[in-house]
Amino acid sequence: FWMHIPFVLAALAGLMLIVPESRDQRSRSLDIPGGLLATVGLFALVYAIIRGGEAGWTSSEILGSFGVAVAALAAFAIVELRTAEPMLPLKFFRRLDFTGSVIVIGLMMFAMFVSFFFLTQYFQLVQGRSALQAGLLILPTSGAMMVGAPVSWMLIRRIGPRALITVAMLLMAFGIALLTQVEVDTSTLYVITALATFGLAGGLGMAPLTDTVMAAVPIDDAGIGSAVNDVTRELGGALGIALIGSLVNGWYRSDVESSLTGQVPAEVLELTREGVGVATLAAGQLPAELAATVTAAANLAFVDAMTNGFIVSAAILI
Repeated sequence: FWMHIPFVLAALAGLMLIVPESRDQRSRSLDIPGGLLATVGLFALVYAIIRGGEAGWTSSEILGSFGVAVAALAAFAIVELRTAEPMLPLKFFRRLDFTGSVIVIGLMMFAMFVSFFFLTQYFQLVQGRSALQAGLLILPTSGAMMVGAPVSWMLIRRIGPRALITVAMLLMAFGIALLTQVEVDTSTLYVITALATFGLAGGLGMAPLTDTVMAAVPIDDAGIGSAVNDVTRELGGALGIALIGSLVNGWYRSDVESSLTGQVPAEVLELTREGVGVATLAAGQLPAELAATVTAAANLAFVDAMTNGFIVSAAILI
């Protein structure tokens, strides 16, 4: 975590010395009811998706959480339509370029965040790499994005934003499709190739998408456009981890149960069901032969579940 501090300080210095300041000259009050309703609605939605796999999708806890999410977000929409100074003027969503770009940004972050979430576990818990090595293996994605962003500005003048964004989405889906072929002992080069592919796609698509969102709102409402752009990224990432994470968790547990039931003591099976990380720790306390059985089953179950999650992510992108 200390690694980030110099970069943050450099960014702050650049913000103060280089980036010009702009502000909305209008005097506006805070939309407190809208802010509270949006927070409650989004929290309840993400909570229900995260907990659904464990608590049961038809349980009172999950159905109640979904109910709160629907009620709060519906109330949020009503408040925003009626208040004189809404936090989020819903009229912007009448523009297809604004709404379409917001949705696509959310989908891209949905797929990208969940890929990082599982690959960092795969690198460390399945392949036994260190946290630093896992972090370094993710870097090709960022490097490819840095290449894709300036290239997008050259291509957009030739083929336009719609064609460029379509190509970027399909390229990202292809990169994630490559990850569906990952196995326990897949080579580093293969994973880096897949990550660089969808990183390049992110660079190609994210710049024109952000530009389209900002161009769709009046200059005085640039802050709202920027906020919607940022919230869409975070919400897309959160929903991706919550939804695909719940599915992967369920698949993992099912695979572990089918492969280890009757092979290991019940208490060891229960620990292994908790997750591949718990299984790895538990295996360290077991006799060598039993530990090897548990580790192999947990690793295989995790990789199978993870690649199934990548299939869902690629399908959603397409």
